[in-house]
Amino acid sequence: MSFAGDFIHLVAFCKIELPTRTLRICDGGFCYFSGEKYEAEDAVFGSIAAVDEFEAALGDVAEDAKIVFLPPASTLASAINRKEFQNSRARFWMGAIGSDGKTVTVAEQQMDALVDFTVLRSRRSGRELEMSFIGRPEKLFLRQEGNSLNPRHHKSIWPGEKGLDNTGSKQTVPWGVGGPRGISSGGGGIGGIGTGGGFNFGSPTVREQ
Repeated sequence: MSFAGDFIHLVAFCKIELPTRTLRICDGGFCYFSGEKYEAEDAVFGSIAAVDEFEAALGDVAEDAKIVFLPPASTLASAINRKEFQNSRARFWMGAIGSDGKTVTVAEQQMDALVDFTVLRSRRSGRELEMSFIGRPEKLFLRQEGNSLNPRHHKSIWPGEKGLDNTGSKQTVPWGVGGPRGISSGGGGIGGIGTGGGFNFGSPTVREQ
């Protein structure tokens, strides 16, 4: 991606195509890309509180990312925390705003990912929805889809067993007999440059704490 001009206005934005809703989020204000409008806040999922730096990878190591949303108090938990969100496509871009101040004229895709899992947490200050992603190539690593180290799959074998609910692990790796080994997140981060909003791009587990 090449930039030209005396002033360059960069914007980070993403499109998450959930079965119930398509999110088009940017890091402040609004912008247009390919005829679609991206805004800093979604009516159902709210605004973005944090974005983990992208984890780039080489070889058999998978890339990943995470976004934390601050949903409105009026949003039902069932609307933003669903197992059906797994494998929804999510794309992340870094772009430059054109002379009209609102249209992205040049954009570079930073990641083409899939929703891995969501976690809805209750805080004193309100609720937080963590949405984690895996790179689409990671699907090539999985011989048995769903055979992964996460609470949902764990409970499918041992119902009611909560040993993985609060591990806080960032890694979701295939495990158990017959599953491929040696897959983990890692590598160097790909940092995006956001504007005022600080949106730096850098077997679902669905639970509410």
